[in-house]
Order: sequence, then structure tokens, then C-alpha cells
Amino acid sequence: MSSSATAATADAGPKLFKFTVSDAYKPKKRRPQKIKIKQTNHRVNRPNSGEDSFFYTPSTAKLPGLALGVADGVGGWTEMGIDPSAFSQALCDEMADAFTTHLTQDGNESKRNSLILPKALLEEAYNTILTKKLVEAGGTTACVGVVSNATGVLYTANLGDSGFSVYRSGRVVAQSHAQTHAFNTPYQLAILPRELREFEARQPPGASRHILDHPRDADTASFQLQHGDLVVFSTDGFLDNVSSTEALAIVTKSLLKLRAWVSHPHSGIAPALETELSPELVGTIAAQLVNAAHVSAHDKNKVTPFAKEVQREMRIPYKGGKPDDITIVAFYVTQKPKAML
Repeated sequence: MSSSATAATADAGPKLFKFTVSDAYKPKKRRPQKIKIKQTNHRVNRPNSGEDSFFYTPSTAKLPGLALGVADGVGGWTEMGIDPSAFSQALCDEMADAFTTHLTQDGNESKRNSLILPKALLEEAYNTILTKKLVEAGGTTACVGVVSNATGVLYTANLGDSGFSVYRSGRVVAQSHAQTHAFNTPYQLAILPRELREFEARQPPGASRHILDHPRDADTASFQLQHGDLVVFSTDGFLDNVSSTEALAIVTKSLLKLRAWVSHPHSGIAPALETELSPELVGTIAAQLVNAAHVSAHDKNKVTPFAKEVQREMRIPYKGGKPDDITIVAFYVTQKPKAML
């Protein structure tokens, strides 16, 4: 995929794919923090997802696709009296607005039949936050997806250590990889307060500075989805505590139980041809994944993905999870029979 591409054309014909989306989240327990910099949150009734935020656009006949994503506010900013959730929330709000605005503005037919790609969506939202000064300071990671109703192609952009996985017929067929500068230091968008910007400007060349990554640094990819796929976007609160193998086992057990997938003695697992899942059922699967991560995060004897990373980076014996905010947005893919091969 070209890094300069901003939009993908969506077939103006019939919508051959349906995406049933839901979410689940569990915030980390925290001691009250004294916030020195008050920041305006545009979403009044925001979910209690801690420093994580998420979004997904409504499924309507007017939109040729679905946009969704998760963002994880960088917790270290609390040491400066800054609410980390303000940036992640503003970014998600602006991405949702940018997606629908791109498709409806000016009644332009070419706009309605194209999808803004995730990296462009991320960049537009980030620039809006900077231009309108919606956030005074903070940092966030982000993992964003856009998928076409007509083609079933999923486009992704991932900046940092949130991520996504595509589950198909008992297998993981695609997943993101974390972007990190160092151990426990993910790529991140950041806005520095004025005092800190002025301080860093006075430092000599080579002096330590805050991380300032850009949407253009995000990894991008595209995948052809199929009927019966389950796609999961999650923050690192999930990925640090549940391995890919464990997550696949939970998804497989759930979809077999719901008969969205069926197991054949000779050919293995395959999607049920006529099964659709309700948002409530997709939400149930997302909640099972979140609960598994929460249990692992507090299991001091489990060798979690985070524990393996500590062992590798620090070269010390280590067990246990990493308590954190846990957020998942998942969607199930239904393909109309006439479009199926």
C-alpha cells in the first residue's frame, strides 16, 4: 500500500458484506490522581474505559463501510498532572467525525463511493486536535481499521502497541505487530505543554527528549475478509496478558458454541453459511476476551506475553501479568450468499 494514498474506492454496487460490531472494556483500578491541566472532553457520557478510548461508526445504508479503532492514553503523563484519557478520547472522537464527514460532505458522488484510509483518518484527526487545540498535552497509541461493505477489504493503520487480529475457521490469519522504541516504550502521538516545549528547545543537540511520533509512522496493511471472520482490535491491556494461542482458543470455542463456525470430522472448522451474529453475541465474545485478560493480569504465577517480554529484555526470571485498562472492539463478518464463491 502506498504511504501517500488517502482513499480507497468502494464499489458503488450492492453491499455484499455486513459487519456486526460491539465492544467490551474494563478499566484498571487506580489511586486518585491530581490533574493540574484540565482538558475538555467532547464526549459527555464516555464509557468508563480508563485511559483507553475506542470508536466505531454506525452501520447505515448511507455509509459504504465501517471505521473503528482503539487508542491508549500514555499513563506516564499523570506524573505531570495530565489526564491521559483526554488525548485518546479526542483522537477517537475526531476519527469517527472525519470518517462520516468524508463520506457525506458536499454530496460529492466520488466521496460517497470512496473510503478514507486509516492512516489518513489518523492524520486528519491528529491535525484537527492540533489546529483546534482540543488537547493541551498528552500522548496516545492508536490502532485503526476501515473496511468496505462492497469488497470486504480491511485496511489498517497501527501506531504503537495496541493491535488487531483476524480469526478465520479456527486460525489466526492476520495480526499486527507492536511498534516500540524500547521496552515498554511504544510509538505514540504526543502533544507537549508549552513549558516543556520551551525547555526542550533550550537543550543541546543529543539531549534526551520526549517521544513525538507522527501518524505517518503507523504501519499499514490490507486484508481480504471472508464470511465468518471475527476481527478484534484491542489495546495492550489485552495483548500483554493474553497470548495469541489463548485468544484463538476463546474465539474458537465461542463461535463453535454459537454455531457461527462448525467443525467437520475430515475438513476441520469452517464458517456456517447462514449464520449471522447479533451485536449482543459479538459483545459477549469481546467480554470473554476482556475477562480473560483481567484474570491473567492479576495472576502472579502465569507466564503472560508481558512476562515473556520482561524475561527477554531484562534477562531475569519473571512471572505474572500487567494490570492495565483493557479495551476490545470486535466485528463479525457476514457475506451474502450470492457473493460467496
